[in-house]
Amino acid sequence: MSDILFKDSKQGNARRFQGARPYKEYIRDSAFDPRRWVAPGQRSIRPVPCSCGVCTRQVPLESNFLTEDKEVVVGKCCDMGHRWMGSKTIADCVEALIGAYYIEGGLVAALHLMKWFSIDAELDHSLVDEAIKSASLFSYIPKANHIDNLEAKLGYQFSNKGLLLEAITHASEQEVGAAGYCYQRLEFLGDSVLDVLITRHLYQSHAEIDPGELTDLRSASVNNENFARVAVRQNFHPHLQHCSRLLYSQIEEYSKSVANTPNSKSFRSAKGPKALGDLVESIAGATLIDTKLDLEAVWRIFKPLLSPLVTPDKLELSPLLVAPIKMQKGGPRTSLFELCKKLQWPMPTFTSAEYKSRCPVEIGEGSERRPVFISFASNITLHIPHYGEIEITGDQRADKKSSLDSAALMMLYELEKRGMLVIGNT
Repeated sequence: MSDILFKDSKQGNARRFQGARPYKEYIRDSAFDPRRWVAPGQRSIRPVPCSCGVCTRQVPLESNFLTEDKEVVVGKCCDMGHRWMGSKTIADCVEALIGAYYIEGGLVAALHLMKWFSIDAELDHSLVDEAIKSASLFSYIPKANHIDNLEAKLGYQFSNKGLLLEAITHASEQEVGAAGYCYQRLEFLGDSVLDVLITRHLYQSHAEIDPGELTDLRSASVNNENFARVAVRQNFHPHLQHCSRLLYSQIEEYSKSVANTPNSKSFRSAKGPKALGDLVESIAGATLIDTKLDLEAVWRIFKPLLSPLVTPDKLELSPLLVAPIKMQKGGPRTSLFELCKKLQWPMPTFTSAEYKSRCPVEIGEGSERRPVFISFASNITLHIPHYGEIEITGDQRADKKSSLDSAALMMLYELEKRGMLVIGNT
C-alpha cells in the first residue's frame, strides 16, 4: 500500500473523492518492479530516500503536496511509500468503478457507489411523482390526435398524456402565451438518458474495440444532428407544437432533404434544425418519467426508433471545424497544438536542418521574400491514434522558428486534405 501526492491540482473532484474514501492506494498506475520489492522487516537494496516533505505514510490534502511540475516522476514510490499520481488517473478510476457497478448491478448499484464516494446522487422517487402530478394538470384534449398518433409511432401508451404533450411543445408556444410549459426540461433529461443507454449498448455490443473507437461511436450516435434525422425518419416532426414560421420552413426544407437523400453520406451537409433533435430527446425524457425511471423500458421503446445504430465498420466522423490560422510568427504552431490538445493527440515532433549557401537564395513569400545565405527547413511528424503517422517537410525559411511554422502549416493543410478537419475562413 502507498499514499499519493497529486500531480496536476486542476482535478478538484479527484481530491474530494480520494479524501472521502481510502481507495487510492489500490490504484495501479505503473508496472510492478520486482527489484524494489522487499519482504516485511527487510530493507531494499535499491533505496529511494523520501524527499516528499511529509513524515507520515498518510499524505494530507494540502496545497504543498500538489504540483503541476511536468518533471515529477509519476508512479514511483519512495521508501516511505509515497508516490506522485496524476489527479486525472484518480478521476478516471472513479468513473470506471461507477461504470462497472452500473454494468453489473444496474442504476441502483451505481447510485449506491456514488453515495459511498460522497457524490450527491440520491434517487428520490418523490421528485418523479411530483413531475408526473404537475404534468397531469396539462389539458391534452385539444391535441388528442397528435398524442394518439405519436403514441402509435412510439409503440407506447403514456399513463400521463400531459408528459407527452409537454415533450412536443416548443418554447415558441410559451413565448406567445399559447402554453405555460415547453419541452426544455424534458429535453435536458432525455439528452442524458439517451447518452447513458446508447453508451451502454455500444459498450456491450462492441467488446473488441478500444476505448477511443468507442468514444467515436458514441459521438457519432449521441448528437443533435443524428436525433434530428431520427425525428424525420420516424415522422415525429409533424407533431411538434410551435409558433415559428422560420422553424416551420427549416423543418420542411430539412425533411425534404432527408426524404430525397436516404443515404446519410449524401445529406451530411444539410444541417437539421436543433428543435428536431430536441424533440427526440424530450420524448425520451417524458418516457423515462412516465415509466418511473425504468431505463430498460425506455431502451425497449427507443432502440428500434434509433436503429440502425452506427457500427465500427460504418463509422464516419465529420471533419472538425477549426478556427482560421493566424499567419503571424507562432500562429500555425499554436493552431496545431490546440488541435492536438482538443483531440487528445500526442504533440507533434519537429526536426530542423540548417542550409548554407555561398550565393544568396530567395526565401519567403510576398513582401517577406528576401535573399539569404543561411536558411532552415523543418520536418514534422504527427502520430494520430488509431490512424498512424503523418510526416511532412515544410518550406525553407530564413530563421528556424519560421521554418517550424511552415511545417506546422503544411501539416494542417494535409489534415484538411485528408478530410480530418476544415479550416475556417478569415
